[in-house]
Amino acid sequence: MLICNGLEISYWTTHHPGHINGLILLADINVNHLKNLDVAEECYRKVLKIDPVNQKALHNLCVLHFERQDFAMAERCLTHTLSLHPTVPYIRQHLQVVRNILKQDSDSVFGHMAASHPVS
Repeated sequence: MLICNGLEISYWTTHHPGHINGLILLADINVNHLKNLDVAEECYRKVLKIDPVNQKALHNLCVLHFERQDFAMAERCLTHTLSLHPTVPYIRQHLQVVRNILKQDSDSVFGHMAASHPVS
């Protein structure tokens, strides 16, 4: 059994709880096909309990924060991941994307404040 109608069927994780590739596959299915970010996050966190520096689980957890539009958390997560994996270009690229989004949000807030409340 794998997954049916959005339910996590835990055969794989029950019988093979430490199988990192199985957990990552289950997480990826939940993100990409079922859109169940909570189950995916749980799987990535299980991987990180087994292997705290697992590049794929760390990065994909950061992507979940991005998908939830929690850009501040995504930035912290990607910064941490980049500190552990400084030679991986796509982590640096994704961090830059998140920082650009945060900067745009910050610029629009400050622009709105300046237009609404002129400084005298």
